[in-house]
Amino acid sequence: MSALTIPATHRVVPFVETGPASILKPVEQAAPQPDSLPAGAIIVRNHVSGINFGDILRRIGKYPYPTQPGSVLGIEAAGVVAASRNPAFPVGTRVAYMSYPMGTYG
Repeated sequence: MSALTIPATHRVVPFVETGPASILKPVEQAAPQPDSLPAGAIIVRNHVSGINFGDILRRIGKYPYPTQPGSVLGIEAAGVVAASRNPAFPVGTRVAYMSYPMGTYG
């Protein structure tokens, strides 16, 4: 499997508690690594991550589906495939995706 350089850590915005936007704080956490990918999976290096109304509702505690503390916020993003175990998405492929409940603010 080929891969772009992937750092050991990356910044994410985890959901810790409900409240105003000021509660959102980026933190460093271990980045997923190519050697841990299951068959069919990819790692995307995000170039942009959107904030939409669903993200705001999750932050203020009004989203119809529960958000677990520690989960990473963000539903939509676009970037480039940095590592792949999926032949349909080789390294370097530009992608846009929706990810729920996994977060894209990373």
